[in-house]
Amino acid sequence: MGDPAAILAWSSSMDRNLNERGYCDGYLVDSPASDEMCTPNPSAPEWDFRVIYEVWIALSAFDPNAFGSAYMSSVHASPSNVGTNIVEVAPGECPCPPDVDTGDCGGGPPPSGDCTNDTECLTAEFCYDGHCVPIID
Repeated sequence: MGDPAAILAWSSSMDRNLNERGYCDGYLVDSPASDEMCTPNPSAPEWDFRVIYEVWIALSAFDPNAFGSAYMSSVHASPSNVGTNIVEVAPGECPCPPDVDTGDCGGGPPPSGDCTNDTECLTAEFCYDGHCVPIID
Protein backbone atom coordinates (compact mmCIF):
# COMPACT_ATOMS: atom_id res chain seq x y z
CA MET A 1 0.00 0.00 0.00
CA GLY A 2 2.89 2.39 0.49
CA ASP A 3 3.93 4.79 3.20
CA PRO A 4 1.12 7.21 4.13
CA ALA A 5 3.83 9.78 4.94
CA ALA A 6 4.52 9.96 1.18
CA ILE A 7 1.27 11.91 0.80
CA LEU A 8 2.50 15.44 1.40
CA ALA A 9 -0.69 17.40 0.75
CA TRP A 10 -4.04 17.30 -1.03
CA SER A 11 -6.68 19.70 -2.19
CA SER A 12 -9.76 19.88 -4.38
CA SER A 13 -11.67 22.50 -6.28
CA MET A 14 -14.43 22.27 -3.66
CA ASP A 15 -11.90 22.86 -0.85
CA ARG A 16 -10.60 25.96 -2.63
CA ASN A 17 -14.11 27.23 -3.42
CA LEU A 18 -15.37 26.90 0.16
CA ASN A 19 -12.25 27.62 2.18
CA GLU A 20 -9.70 29.63 0.17
CA ARG A 21 -12.25 31.71 -1.75
CA GLY A 22 -14.61 32.06 1.21
CA TYR A 23 -17.80 30.77 -0.40
CA CYS A 24 -18.68 28.53 2.56
CA ASP A 25 -21.93 30.37 3.27
CA GLY A 26 -24.74 29.49 0.90
CA TYR A 27 -23.02 26.88 -1.30
CA LEU A 28 -22.77 23.81 0.92
CA VAL A 29 -25.65 22.08 -0.93
CA ASP A 30 -25.53 23.51 -4.46
CA SER A 31 -22.93 25.36 -6.50
CA PRO A 32 -23.71 28.91 -7.61
CA ALA A 33 -26.23 29.05 -10.45
CA SER A 34 -24.65 29.26 -13.88
CA ASP A 35 -25.19 28.22 -17.48
CA GLU A 36 -23.70 25.34 -19.50
CA MET A 37 -20.61 27.49 -20.21
CA CYS A 38 -20.02 27.98 -16.44
CA THR A 39 -20.38 31.73 -16.74
CA PRO A 40 -19.35 33.26 -13.40
CA ASN A 41 -22.19 34.05 -11.04
CA PRO A 42 -21.99 37.66 -9.73
CA SER A 43 -22.45 36.37 -6.16
CA ALA A 44 -19.45 34.00 -6.52
CA PRO A 45 -17.30 35.32 -9.40
CA GLU A 46 -14.22 33.22 -8.52
CA TRP A 47 -16.10 29.87 -8.19
CA ASP A 48 -14.31 27.07 -10.07
CA PHE A 49 -16.93 24.75 -11.61
CA ARG A 50 -14.36 22.12 -12.62
CA VAL A 51 -13.97 18.91 -10.57
CA ILE A 52 -10.32 18.96 -9.53
CA TYR A 53 -8.49 16.67 -7.11
CA GLU A 54 -4.83 17.36 -6.41
CA VAL A 55 -2.43 15.18 -4.44
CA TRP A 56 1.22 15.97 -3.78
CA ILE A 57 3.21 12.77 -3.36
CA ALA A 58 6.84 12.57 -2.26
CA LEU A 59 9.24 11.71 -5.07
CA SER A 60 10.50 8.78 -2.98
CA ALA A 61 7.11 7.04 -3.47
CA PHE A 62 7.88 6.71 -7.18
CA ASP A 63 11.02 4.67 -6.56
CA PRO A 64 11.10 1.56 -8.83
CA ASN A 65 10.69 -0.57 -5.68
CA ALA A 66 7.61 1.42 -4.61
CA PHE A 67 4.33 1.69 -6.49
CA GLY A 68 5.83 3.65 -9.38
CA SER A 69 2.89 5.71 -10.62
CA ALA A 70 -0.59 6.98 -9.84
CA TYR A 71 -3.79 6.67 -11.83
CA MET A 72 -7.39 7.70 -11.11
CA SER A 73 -9.96 5.43 -12.76
CA SER A 74 -13.17 7.29 -11.90
CA VAL A 75 -14.63 10.37 -10.23
CA HIS A 76 -17.81 10.51 -8.16
CA ALA A 77 -19.54 13.88 -8.20
CA SER A 78 -23.14 14.16 -7.13
CA PRO A 79 -25.31 15.58 -8.19
CA SER A 80 -23.60 15.57 -11.55
CA ASN A 81 -24.28 17.83 -14.51
CA VAL A 82 -23.53 15.03 -17.00
CA GLY A 83 -26.35 12.59 -16.19
CA THR A 84 -24.36 10.11 -14.11
CA ASN A 85 -22.69 10.59 -10.72
CA ILE A 86 -19.71 8.33 -11.51
CA VAL A 87 -17.60 9.28 -14.52
CA GLU A 88 -14.76 7.06 -15.77
CA VAL A 89 -11.48 8.89 -16.25
CA ALA A 90 -9.74 8.53 -19.60
CA PRO A 91 -6.07 9.58 -19.78
CA GLY A 92 -5.51 12.29 -22.35
CA GLU A 93 -5.02 15.97 -22.93
CA CYS A 94 -5.90 18.22 -20.01
CA PRO A 95 -9.35 19.70 -20.68
CA CYS A 96 -8.47 23.12 -19.31
CA PRO A 97 -10.96 25.81 -20.22
CA PRO A 98 -9.33 28.32 -22.58
CA ASP A 99 -10.07 31.25 -20.27
CA VAL A 100 -8.33 29.78 -17.20
CA ASP A 101 -4.66 30.58 -16.64
CA THR A 102 -3.36 27.18 -15.60
CA GLY A 103 0.09 27.20 -17.14
CA ASP A 104 1.13 23.76 -18.37
CA CYS A 105 -1.72 21.34 -17.71
CA GLY A 106 0.44 18.30 -18.33
CA GLY A 107 -1.60 15.29 -19.28
CA GLY A 108 0.37 14.39 -22.38
CA PRO A 109 -0.89 12.21 -25.18
CA PRO A 110 -3.68 9.67 -24.74
CA PRO A 111 -2.83 6.04 -24.01
CA SER A 112 -0.82 4.32 -26.74
CA GLY A 113 -3.25 1.45 -27.29
CA ASP A 114 -5.30 -1.45 -26.01
CA CYS A 115 -3.64 -4.05 -23.79
CA THR A 116 -4.36 -7.03 -21.60
CA ASN A 117 -1.06 -6.99 -19.64
CA ASP A 118 1.99 -4.78 -19.06
CA THR A 119 4.15 -6.59 -21.64
CA GLU A 120 1.95 -5.18 -24.44
CA CYS A 121 2.82 -1.59 -23.41
CA LEU A 122 5.94 0.47 -23.97
CA THR A 123 8.73 0.29 -21.38
CA ALA A 124 7.57 3.44 -19.60
CA GLU A 125 3.90 2.35 -19.45
CA PHE A 126 1.70 -0.16 -17.65
CA CYS A 127 -1.61 -1.77 -18.61
CA TYR A 128 -4.59 -0.37 -16.72
CA ASP A 129 -8.20 -1.06 -17.62
CA GLY A 130 -7.24 -2.09 -21.15
CA HIS A 131 -5.10 0.97 -21.89
CA CYS A 132 -1.35 1.55 -21.79
CA VAL A 133 -0.85 4.31 -19.21
CA PRO A 134 2.41 6.29 -18.81
CA ILE A 135 4.50 5.64 -15.72
CA ILE A 136 5.34 9.02 -14.20
CA ASP A 137 8.98 9.32 -13.16
